Amino acid sequence: IVLIVWAGTGLVALTEQLLQSRVALRYAAFSILCALLTFTTAQTVAASVAEPKSAGELFYANLRMGMALGQLPDAAKITVAYGDAGILPFVSGVRHMDIVGLNENRIAREGKERGWLWIVGYVLGSRPDVIGFYTYPDGIVFNLGHGLMGGYYSVLASAPDFLNNYTYAGGFDAGSVHTQWFVYNQSPYRDAIWQAVQAAADFKDYTIRMP
Repeated sequence: IVLIVWAGTGLVALTEQLLQSRVALRYAAFSILCALLTFTTAQTVAASVAEPKSAGELFYANLRMGMALGQLPDAAKITVAYGDAGILPFVSGVRHMDIVGLNENRIAREGKERGWLWIVGYVLGSRPDVIGFYTYPDGIVFNLGHGLMGGYYSVLASAPDFLNNYTYAGGFDAGSVHTQWFVYNQSPYRDAIWQAVQAAADFKDYTIRMP
């Protein structure tokens, strides 16, 4: 894509030089560039869906979790708190609470002012139906994520409010990390979520360790 942008920029400049900056032709060249970018992006997305493992192990793990949740009749009513806003909510249709804050206005704005500890309390206090985070393959919680919460997932995972109210549902092997999923005990969709994740997961049981 970067090469196409550079080529397109050169094409526009050359068109201006040769045709004395005729506006109509300049915009025609720009339209060609946009079409090339759209075509390339569409091919990339299509290839990732057709061969999901080619897009990376984490993408594939999140895709599998999303497909597991997406088969539930009440998927649109389920809230999933997780730090990656990507393929999982796209294929599942669940309501995604982005712990990092990229698509969660309150976390993005108030979290910046109040800090990561407030985010932990806000997430747990919101009682999402599902909470997910990463561990290393040895079970230690991964604390090297991005955003304000990136270094404090172990605080969330060890909070009494989390331990008392969430049950392990299953995990997925994403190579250098594992994705771990927990379901809220009082969720009206608790049993359906647990069964769907267990059926799809690589790990049916897991020991989470703190760093």
